Amino acid sequence: MNIDFISVGVKNFRSYGNLLTKYEFNNGLDLVVGTNGNGKTSLILHGIVYALYGVGVNGENIDTLINDVNKKNMLVELELLSNGIHYKIIRGRKPNILEIYVNGNEEPKPTISMKEDDAYILENILGGIDKNIFLKLFAIQSNNQETSIFRMSTDARRKLFESLFDLTIYSQMKVENDKNISNFNAFPFFPLSVEQIMIAISCGIISTFL
Repeated sequence: MNIDFISVGVKNFRSYGNLLTKYEFNNGLDLVVGTNGNGKTSLILHGIVYALYGVGVNGENIDTLINDVNKKNMLVELELLSNGIHYKIIRGRKPNILEIYVNGNEEPKPTISMKEDDAYILENILGGIDKNIFLKLFAIQSNNQETSIFRMSTDARRKLFESLFDLTIYSQMKVENDKNISNFNAFPFFPLSVEQIMIAISCGIISTFL
């Protein structure tokens, strides 16, 4: 999965007012400079997360993201490339809007419901990366020790990669294997003759043996 962000724009979103404010990403390292409270995080991190997942970064009520003054017409526009395919996502609140444009088409992708579009974004654009994994991989927040992969404990980092690469089945197999070994070690072993083994099998006490 290769994702390249092209631009993000917001309107009536958090501290941003009724005029669309847009930021275009460069190919490489982007450095955004500004004093605290000027909206850097709101525009880039919160804007991207809302456009992709339809939720707040910290799980806050969506309506709290709407500009306090205008109280309506919140809108976020996100353009990106995912595996070489161009997408434009327009998501808004009051009124609710979710439109997905693919490869420059002037009309949005046909849809049945916002839930269906959310599933499309998660599977086709994000490759199954949910919000929590996205934040841990791509966002470093100094005030949250558990947000970034660089600040996670070894066990938390292992669980993240298991989830990301669908490796949880191997952990489950290890747990079951350890349980079987523990049960085997706890079972008392007594030497049995062939006759005793055959009797135990016939009574159902032993189902299989090597």
